[in-house]
Amino acid sequence: MGRPVTWFEVCASDHEALHEFYAALFEWKIEPLPGMDYAIVDTGGAVGGGITAGAADVVVYVEVDDLDAHLRRAEELGGRVVTPVTEIPDMVTFAQLADPAGNTIGLVQATPPAETEETEPAPKYVVRYQTSSKAPELVPVHFPAHRARLDEFHARGELLLVGTFADPMAEGSMAVFTSRAAAEAFVDGDPFRLEGVISGWTIQEWHEMYMR
Repeated sequence: MGRPVTWFEVCASDHEALHEFYAALFEWKIEPLPGMDYAIVDTGGAVGGGITAGAADVVVYVEVDDLDAHLRRAEELGGRVVTPVTEIPDMVTFAQLADPAGNTIGLVQATPPAETEETEPAPKYVVRYQTSSKAPELVPVHFPAHRARLDEFHARGELLLVGTFADPMAEGSMAVFTSRAAAEAFVDGDPFRLEGVISGWTIQEWHEMYMR
């Protein structure tokens, strides 16, 4: 499922001059926030935004469930972090990145659903590895780096479970991650994939029915 655009910001050094412009042009409702260089924009539609001080730019914000994981994934894909994860208490938690072309894109933390008895657990993502015929000779060489990567993702809370099946050569192994971004990031940099220990892999969304 794609990540939705849920907010936008129009930036300008003389940002207050834009209030009247957009109100007249699109009939948007502009509400300045007292004591801040920021105004809330009510577009009348599903996506709202803000007008704020800064270098002239328009930034869209994409709602994601894991800001840190998406920032790391962006860097691995050739982007860079512009604004690290920042929390404005009682308002929003956000970050900003630049894509490989230099465009600024915002990320906003998704609001978790209210906890009720009928709330379904968030989906997990299962990585399945198929073992290469070269694994017996390669595993002793590359396992320490592979294990260090497992420990890193587990320490961050992104890797929940990992292990092999009864016959690893024939059946392979699997790992369970908290998000697709984390699963993809792990596989992309895993020495087992880079050095040919595995011959293939899949990533599947998985939904729990019962929890311990």
